[in-house]
Amino acid sequence: MIKFFRRLRQKLLSENKFSKYLLYAIGEIILVVIGILLALQVNNWNNDKNDRAKEQLYLSSFHSDMKINLKELDRVIEKSSQTISTTDSLLRYADGQIKLNTVREIQALVMETASYTFFFGAEGTIKDIFGSGDLALIQNDSIRKAMVNWEANLKYLKEFETLGKDNQLSYINYLKSETPMYKYALKRDFLDHETINKIITDEKFLNLVGEQKHMAKEVNRLYLSQKTKMTELLNQVSKTIE
Repeated sequence: MIKFFRRLRQKLLSENKFSKYLLYAIGEIILVVIGILLALQVNNWNNDKNDRAKEQLYLSSFHSDMKINLKELDRVIEKSSQTISTTDSLLRYADGQIKLNTVREIQALVMETASYTFFFGAEGTIKDIFGSGDLALIQNDSIRKAMVNWEANLKYLKEFETLGKDNQLSYINYLKSETPMYKYALKRDFLDHETINKIITDEKFLNLVGEQKHMAKEVNRLYLSQKTKMTELLNQVSKTIE
């Protein structure tokens, strides 16, 4: 084909048919432009095909992460709910609203109040998307925005959990300084009636218990809010995955 056009061009030039040669040259340029446009279109189509395949991999992986995160949220929701309940019972006991019959019951509440946990979510896909700068590959606007919000909310949640952890350490340090807590490691009671009466009348102790309850309620609220959002997002992603 190239040889044919070359011979035709040479023939027109040799016959001094300038006007016909000009038309030929314009036609040749148009063919070259069309060829370039077709090549670009094919290249764009291939790039878009690769982008859509990569998007599907991200969405599928993100879908798996969210199912893990929902289970993890159920765990921390249950744990923080228990802390709310135990701290409330301990404060009500100190206030005389409820009666506890044995040292073991009171000791159990004191130890359960000291419990705390963190949300350990699956963040691999989110980190990959943001680290690679591929967020724009996610075509669904609501899913893309939810990914951005999830990362931001997760950072806020961790900051709040850290505050709760600091309060937990203050609570435990109080017990270490005011009770023979080492006995608990030996599977022995570290509280007796005298020690119980001392701590439940100490405003410092009660304030720490109250703060434990407050922090547990706050993170529980955040966990429940994230669970609602993540459940909705999971449904959206499920519909988008091919």
